[in-house]
Amino acid sequence: MKANSANLALMGAVLLTMVALLVPEYLPKRTWQLVPDEYAWLSIYGDELEGGPSHSEWIDDQPLHWRCRIEEQGTYVYCGFNVLTSENNRDGVDLSAYDEIRLKVRQLTEPRNLRLYMRNFDERYSTLEDANSPQYLNFNIRAQDLGQELVIHLNELTVADWWLAERNIPRDLARPTFSNIVAIGLDYGDYLPPGTYDLVIEKIEVAGDWVSTEHWYLGIIIVWLMGIFGVVTLRLVQLSQATRRDRRRLHALASQHRELKQEANRYKQMSAHDALTGAYNRYGFEKAVSELLADETRSEASLILLDIDHFKRINDTRGHNAGDEIITRFAKLITEHTRDQDLLCRWGGEEFLLLCPNTTVDKAFDLAEKIRKMIFNTQFSPEAPLLVTASFGVSEIGRGEEFLAALGRADRALYRAKDLGRNCTLMAEL
Repeated sequence: MKANSANLALMGAVLLTMVALLVPEYLPKRTWQLVPDEYAWLSIYGDELEGGPSHSEWIDDQPLHWRCRIEEQGTYVYCGFNVLTSENNRDGVDLSAYDEIRLKVRQLTEPRNLRLYMRNFDERYSTLEDANSPQYLNFNIRAQDLGQELVIHLNELTVADWWLAERNIPRDLARPTFSNIVAIGLDYGDYLPPGTYDLVIEKIEVAGDWVSTEHWYLGIIIVWLMGIFGVVTLRLVQLSQATRRDRRRLHALASQHRELKQEANRYKQMSAHDALTGAYNRYGFEKAVSELLADETRSEASLILLDIDHFKRINDTRGHNAGDEIITRFAKLITEHTRDQDLLCRWGGEEFLLLCPNTTVDKAFDLAEKIRKMIFNTQFSPEAPLLVTASFGVSEIGRGEEFLAALGRADRALYRAKDLGRNCTLMAEL
C-alpha cells in the first residue's frame, strides 16, 4: 500500500513538473513603455549648432510626430531624438532584466534607414562633462522594416566602432552593457540629402520575462532537489539501524580492499623494478623507453651502459652479501647524481643502463665520466677498503632508430673500454 502511494505521488510530481515546464511560454512579459508616455523626457537634436544643415522639430505630440529638415547648404552630420531616462544624465535605468525593445514607427515622407541607439553610463569610462562618454550601443533599421511593430532583441545591439576607437576602451569594458541606460533614441545615421523627413513614433517599449527561463527551470530543479532530499532523508532514517549493522562489514571490506590494493601496488612495483636496487628491471625499463621513443616530438636521447669491473672477483673474495651491498651502493650513487627524468635500469647482474632524455651524446659522455670518477673516488667498504671501478659505453638514440640498435652500439663501446684496461669511458661509433 505504501509503495502504491509513493508511486502515485511520484507520478503526480512528474505531471506537475511537465505543466511547470510549459508555463514560461504562456506568461505575459513585463513591459516598460517609453512612448507614448505623457511624463517621458523627450529631446530632439540636429547639427545646426555645428554648422550643419539639419533642423529637428516636433510637429505634434498626439501621436508623436517628429520632423528632420535638411537645408541646401552645409554638410549633414546627424539628426535625431531620444528619450531620456535620467534627470542628471548619470543615474539611468537597468535594462539587464529585459531582452527586447519594441518599436512602431511610420515614415510619412521618403523612407530612409534609421538607427536605434542606447547610451549606458559607467563611471569607469563616462563623465558628465563629456556627453559622448557613455557607451554607445546601436542597431541599424532598414526602411522596409518600419510601418509595423518591430521587435529588436537587446543582444542585437552592438557597441559602435567609432566610440571604441575614440575611447580606447579595455576589452573587459567593451562588451554591450545595459545596466545604466540614460538615453534611448532614433536618428538618421546615414547621409540625408536636402529635404523634409517626417516620422511618427507610435510606440517604444522594452519587454522581458518576469522570471527568466533559466531561473524558472532552476527553480524547478531546486524543488525537485528539495523533494529528493526529503525522501532520501526519510529513507536514511528508516534504514539507520540497517546501516549501523552493515557498517562493521563495510569497514572490514574496506580494510581488505586497502590491503589488496597495497599488495597489487607492491606486485606492480616488483614487476617493473629490481628488488635489490630499486632501479628499473628490463621489463619496466623497456616499457618506459617505448613510451618515450613513441613521442615523435622528442628531442635527442642518449644511452650509457656501465659495468662494474672485476665484479666476479669481488663476489669470490668478499662473498655475495658484500657484492649485493656494493651493487646497492653503486645504484644509489648513480641515482643521486642524475636527473629525475633519467631512467636507470639494472640490465644484468653488475651491468646497469642509464637512459638520458633530452641529452646529446657529448653531454652523456661528460655525465658518464663524472660518474666513473665518482665511483673510483668512493670508499665502498670503509671497514675493509675496496677499490671499485666501472667501464662505460655511450651512444645516442637517433630519430627513428630502434632502441636495441643504439644499445648494441653502446655495448660494443663498453667491450672496447674493457679491452683497453677498464675504468674508462668510450663513445660508440656511428
